[in-house]
Amino acid sequence: MKRLTLILLALCIVLSSAGVFASEWQNIYVTINEININVDGNFVNARNFVHEGTTYLSLRDMGNVLGYEVGWDGETNTASLTSGAEKKTDFEKGAQSTETISVLVNDVNVVVDGNPVNARNFLYNDTTYLALRDIGNATGYQVGWDEASSTAILLSQEYINETVVQLDIEKLNAKVNGINVPKVWLHEVYQQIPLNYTEEQLFAELESNCKRYAYYADEAKRLGITLTEDEKKIVEDTYKSWLSNANSDEALNSFVTSLGYVSLEDCEKELKAYWETQILAGKLTNYIYENDPGFVELKSIAKPEYEKQTEELKRPTVVVKHILIPFDNDGDNTAEKAKAEAILKLLEKGEDFDLLLSQNNNDPGQGSQGYEVYIGCGFVEEFEDAALKLKKGEISGIVETGYGYHIIKALDDYIYQMPFDEFFQSDFRIQINQMFDQLYTAWEKDTECEFGWRK
Repeated sequence: MKRLTLILLALCIVLSSAGVFASEWQNIYVTINEININVDGNFVNARNFVHEGTTYLSLRDMGNVLGYEVGWDGETNTASLTSGAEKKTDFEKGAQSTETISVLVNDVNVVVDGNPVNARNFLYNDTTYLALRDIGNATGYQVGWDEASSTAILLSQEYINETVVQLDIEKLNAKVNGINVPKVWLHEVYQQIPLNYTEEQLFAELESNCKRYAYYADEAKRLGITLTEDEKKIVEDTYKSWLSNANSDEALNSFVTSLGYVSLEDCEKELKAYWETQILAGKLTNYIYENDPGFVELKSIAKPEYEKQTEELKRPTVVVKHILIPFDNDGDNTAEKAKAEAILKLLEKGEDFDLLLSQNNNDPGQGSQGYEVYIGCGFVEEFEDAALKLKKGEISGIVETGYGYHIIKALDDYIYQMPFDEFFQSDFRIQINQMFDQLYTAWEKDTECEFGWRK
């Protein structure tokens, strides 16, 4: 479980709530029943699947584990959750799998204790699944994720008040070798620490991350690594972009004070220091790769192996766009096939591909640059095979996948040659990590630290 404090995520200040859109049938790729669920410190069974990083729980199972009575109004297609029921866990989690499934998207209205809520939902195998985070928040539970154990955790406010170690905002300050650790970054680290940590575990995790942050700034300073004018401009532009994301001066000031800053100027100073250190971290890493004797020697060992595998490291690649005619999952694909055939005939007569794509773009993830396709890149097999047969400018016939009918155009094709640095960092990653750890450990021995939570 992660600490749900206000933090800096990317450049956004205000997070919007989830919305419910018009329902439609889709084929989606999911992992089924592979997530552990923990409610107030207890593991429970609940049917679940994960789609695009979001965990969905069976509506009825969710009601059971949270202590809500589940109701259904067929006339308004509304699921209701009413608090006060006994919590239950006496049901099976279900078999695990990874597959593409057919779902009806956002077809259900959701009410919690009489109040309508926005909750993403799927209908799958006659069972409604709701986004765990949406319903968790609507029922007063804080929702988080423990990556190490693949566990989604829900905590009631009562449980948090009784058991969770909380730090006052004033104590979230640290200095390592004279380097102030930015509060915005400390809050981000604090938010990622599991809520079930003891006080000593919490302190140790914070301090380890503070030292890691300071290491890059401190070593860059020692080695004379600085930012170029262009890099300084990147930091300035990033700050301007960050400011522009504020919905209002009031929201901006609220964010600044919530982190313990006296003024926006103080926040600006530490934000820029944070982004500068991110750039310095990359430059320091590159410097070590090129100049540290241990890495120079390791590269000399890797070079002959890279040259030996040069042919094997070549990867045929094609950049494509596609027109997708999706199935509507009524069991009869005749109309979709006819539409795909009609579009293909227009293309054969010389119609512009991009024009037809703009009129029939049913893939919202497809950008103007298209997709880069190579063996094992993650597309479904039928799509990948058809794309890789194309040369620049060629258009496929009709390609059928579980999503629908595709017509694919190759924008470019080439042989990608893996650069040496990519090969080195991939095939020698264990040795590289060990050597970086040795450098860091040597630096850490002589650090002077001041931690607000230790006072």
